Amino acid sequence: MRSCDTGRLLIWPDAYRAELRHEREELTAGQWIGDPVDAELDPGDILLFAGDHLHASQPNVGDRTRFAITKRLSLGAPRYHPRATGWVPCLDPRLIGTPLARLAPLRSALTAGRARQLARDAGRLAGLR
Repeated sequence: MRSCDTGRLLIWPDAYRAELRHEREELTAGQWIGDPVDAELDPGDILLFAGDHLHASQPNVGDRTRFAITKRLSLGAPRYHPRATGWVPCLDPRLIGTPLARLAPLRSALTAGRARQLARDAGRLAGLR
């Protein structure tokens, strides 16, 4: 099975180390990021790239589960955007385009990562009062 069935990984080479503006997990419109490169991988292939390199995966539309194993190595102190949450919502592709489409982000929202983000946001808001 090729990665086109389980969702391909896209990488934007021209956006590497670019100062990209974003609102939460979405890039601000009107920024030039270049064209994505399709990193088509076969089962067992490995791809190494910097974690701050702009990348995304397409939805898994196949009937097999996609697995991704990540390992991070930091040669110095990690740098995080001040508003980074560590949580990015995803949509359940089985519900997109159906009468249940409004429920597509629900599974993603019911995670520990989302709960941590909500707690951090609440703490930030409390500090503004």
